[in-house]
Amino acid sequence: MAYTEHTTQLPNGVDIFYTDSGAPNTADYTTLVIVHGLLFNGFGFSPLHSLVHQHNIRLILPNRRGYSGSTPFTESEVADMQAGKKEVQERLALETAWFLKYLVENQATPRVSEDRRSGGIVLVGWSLANATTLSILAHPEVVKGEVYDAVEPYLRTVVAYDPPLSATANPPPDPTLYNPLTDASVTPEQLPNAILLWISAFYEHGDIASLQSSAVNWGKPPSSPSPEEIPTIDQWTPEEKAKYLDPFPVAMVDLQSSGPSMMPILADQMDRALFGSLSGQGTFFPRVDVRYVSGSKTMGICIWPWMETSRMYAQAKEDLGKKPRKVEFVLVEGVNHFIHYHMPERFLREMVGGSS
Repeated sequence: MAYTEHTTQLPNGVDIFYTDSGAPNTADYTTLVIVHGLLFNGFGFSPLHSLVHQHNIRLILPNRRGYSGSTPFTESEVADMQAGKKEVQERLALETAWFLKYLVENQATPRVSEDRRSGGIVLVGWSLANATTLSILAHPEVVKGEVYDAVEPYLRTVVAYDPPLSATANPPPDPTLYNPLTDASVTPEQLPNAILLWISAFYEHGDIASLQSSAVNWGKPPSSPSPEEIPTIDQWTPEEKAKYLDPFPVAMVDLQSSGPSMMPILADQMDRALFGSLSGQGTFFPRVDVRYVSGSKTMGICIWPWMETSRMYAQAKEDLGKKPRKVEFVLVEGVNHFIHYHMPERFLREMVGGSS
């Protein structure tokens, strides 16, 4: 899988490491920027580099702050997370916009086509990264002027790829939901692997279309999975694990960005980005739509936000006082939190094929 590695420095001095598949030999390719989630770095998506050109895609995989090659958060920035300050999300929104501006101005990125089906940038946040990627649609107070003018003609779609409760700020309806971070039987030594198994298992849910919390499997990972549904992490070689995962302490800092104190800020961000509560909604990235993609066998903390956000979006469309952004909800049957690993071709189609 041929790709190149790069580091760019943002205007605030933050370094962002990324890998790049290079551009297809076309004038209308789509630039697909995928931002990784908790624990896993951008290399977890690197097998896609060998597939993207046949889909007329250039793939860019940045590592988020604190992950391999990218600048860690400062002590004061972590303190802002712990204090639940709005500046945390404003900073992420601006840094995200700066990175896209860099691609536009330095990588000969094609503009979005008139029918909005090719060209431009599709920005994808996987799992916890949705707290970062959705921020660009919610903070015109910082994404403005030169950076907005540079990015707006190129940003085509933002994809919410299986975000958890901690990124969408949907309150869990079941207080007994399983979480290895609060499981007293899990020792500190066992915790990293327990989290990885929890994230990468396959779960059987009830009638997801009902949008009822009673349909959600909130329990532990299956103890005896079928051969076809062995947790993703257990299907990787030791070499893949070493490449795709960053050290556990990095994730513990990362979790501060979606801790309890940040929930009101993240809830407001979702409302502003998707549901039409942002003042001037029709003038801030007005042509950008959102695709919300989850697997039907993902964990409960991810399938519930897909269900609840679907309900909230339908309600927002009926509210005469709101003008929600166009959002398409996609459920991929039979797969867990790792659609990109188990169904890579389907994944790429879902990321770029549904833009309108």
